[in-house]
Amino acid sequence: MGIRWTGVAALAAVAIFAGSRASADDPATSDLRCLIAIGSASGAGDVSEDLKPLLLFGSMFYLGKLEGRAPDLDLENRIADEAQNMTADDMKNDLVRCADELRTESVEMKSIAGRLTARAQALTPPPSDQPNDTPPPQ
Repeated sequence: MGIRWTGVAALAAVAIFAGSRASADDPATSDLRCLIAIGSASGAGDVSEDLKPLLLFGSMFYLGKLEGRAPDLDLENRIADEAQNMTADDMKNDLVRCADELRTESVEMKSIAGRLTARAQALTPPPSDQPNDTPPPQ
């Protein structure tokens, strides 16, 4: 009988571990972990003034992703539950992973901004040397 229950307990442990691993791979959980890691870094006492706006941007970015992915998410309780399961190493690793994603998104946004600026400049007529005698619309 003891062997049978040991086998059941082992299977239950594997199922629990596999379930927690799967949840970390879930996009919403991944974004939640980024929000937690960035929030933790923001709360550190030695954050430079230059870094604070970047951390705020990162927090807003991941909050927006979470609201888009899971609009009915109980954010407060999910943060509390997930944060309890994160070690200091998890926080560091997630912060690196999330910073990489933010860097990639930032490069893409700069690229888009450059292309949109070029489009806007192409639509704007060059300044005329002639005075504009047309009366303003009333």
